[in-house]
Amino acid sequence: MNRIINLIYLILFTTSIYSNSEPVAVIENYEGNVNIRPANPEIIPSVVIAGRRIYSEDIIRTGDDGKIFLSFSVNDNFINIFETTELQINEKEIGSQINLNFGKILTQFSKNSNNSFSITTNYS
Repeated sequence: MNRIINLIYLILFTTSIYSNSEPVAVIENYEGNVNIRPANPEIIPSVVIAGRRIYSEDIIRTGDDGKIFLSFSVNDNFINIFETTELQINEKEIGSQINLNFGKILTQFSKNSNNSFSITTNYS
């Protein structure tokens, strides 16, 4: 059991060391099948757990039974990602862009946010 905990800490630690940027969001809660593919190919995909950081250009994908709830690093901005969904969050100088490849999301953005958020889809 100790080896597993140490492995999880090692994965989380190396993810933050080799990242090119600051985290853009944090996993607050999840259920079911959720996968995160890091943007940096040198980062080993790590376990999805509450508290894991999401970095710019990471790809988040949920399975048939997967859901995930993220909070953004700025203000009170949240996103619910529902089952069978794939998206990528890109942090830009002027704000964040969410590229929704397919699926359903529900967002809650603060009116007091100084950052801009945009959502693009394959159909927009």
